[in-house]
Amino acid sequence: MLEGGQGPATIETLPLAMERLSGIKAELNSWATTEISFEFNPKGTHLFSILELAYGYAKRCDDFTRSIESLIASGHIVPATIVGRALIETIAMGSFFISEMDRLTAHGKLENLEKRFTSFWGGSKQAAIKPVHVNDALRHFEEVDAKYVRYLDEKYGVFTVLFKALRKPGAEPELPEQTLSAMKNYDFLSEISHPNGLGVQFIYPYVDDMDGKIKATANALLDRYRFQALMAIFQCHHLNSALETTTTLPGRYREAFMKDR
Repeated sequence: MLEGGQGPATIETLPLAMERLSGIKAELNSWATTEISFEFNPKGTHLFSILELAYGYAKRCDDFTRSIESLIASGHIVPATIVGRALIETIAMGSFFISEMDRLTAHGKLENLEKRFTSFWGGSKQAAIKPVHVNDALRHFEEVDAKYVRYLDEKYGVFTVLFKALRKPGAEPELPEQTLSAMKNYDFLSEISHPNGLGVQFIYPYVDDMDGKIKATANALLDRYRFQALMAIFQCHHLNSALETTTTLPGRYREAFMKDR
């Protein structure tokens, strides 16, 4: 077996980065263990199920983050990478779901909200209401992530300065939201998730008498995948931010659809 990915990734050697990662995981776990309660009777509505699904995304992500860390600790980098890809898809779908519930509550048409909720909760290709496609969630996630990076750069300016310093002479400039894109993280994780040449032959080779340069390249790739799997956990901050609106969603829902109750 190759030995790549067995040492700590760059992010693991930075105390501030690991402190931030620990905070993200703690907040995610808090959402995953949130009790659902109301200050009014929601009987006859989908409110409980809406919150149950929202916190269900947090539970799934919390489960995945623990799995990634356990797999990395035991040296299984490729499985950790594959779980990392599934984690990003779950973050994207959860964030999209909450955004849609917020949007349709503000829109004020209950029928539209209930149809959209059903598409997330139990849509089927064989039914009248189709399921939400993961690509729709990923497109929404890409927009949210780009705005987040742009906001940080406009506020602190650190990314633009850093990229100017690192950019090679003559290279085309790239926007911070492109360089730090969560979707780049997702795309990189996706490359190894499929049982193609890269995901099988290159990563699981017969190492005896393996060419030294090829072996070094494969080991370096596994090092990078360890880093990218950990970065997938970092993306949970997007779901944490989206979940903050669930604390006011029952009140907004009641105001929009239950004024007579």
